[in-house]
Amino acid sequence: MREAKISRSSFYAHFASLDDLAGALLRQEFASIVSGPSSKAVDGTAASFRDSYRRLVEHFSQGDSIYSNALGLPLSRRVYDEVIAAYAEQVRAAFDADGNGPHGIRSRLAASYVAGGTITLLGAYASGELDISADELVDELVSLLPSWLS
Repeated sequence: MREAKISRSSFYAHFASLDDLAGALLRQEFASIVSGPSSKAVDGTAASFRDSYRRLVEHFSQGDSIYSNALGLPLSRRVYDEVIAAYAEQVRAAFDADGNGPHGIRSRLAASYVAGGTITLLGAYASGELDISADELVDELVSLLPSWLS
């Protein structure tokens, strides 16, 4: 608040807590990465997920202090679930594109599973818990994708 030169009351007029601020920041950033001008359409294939993961990890690497602080907060379950749900909707859209979704598996469940794991690993990467390069993280994220995507 000091750096932004706003009062506590101004902050709390927009956010109920730091938790809400962190959730809003993460949702906004995930949306900008996926729908930003440099992003290509994700068509639900492993190759398009590799490109999306590369952009995501690159983005986290450039703003790592913001993300490590936001993901380092003890997020409430509600905010964590909102962040996962927002990212899962983007993943689900990719799964459902051109009929590339999971056969016999609910795409909503598969997207939540992939989004939850991705955000957990990105959080560990941003906070320095993982001793891994950005390229290695992208490779790991792609290798952890369900086999029906390859």
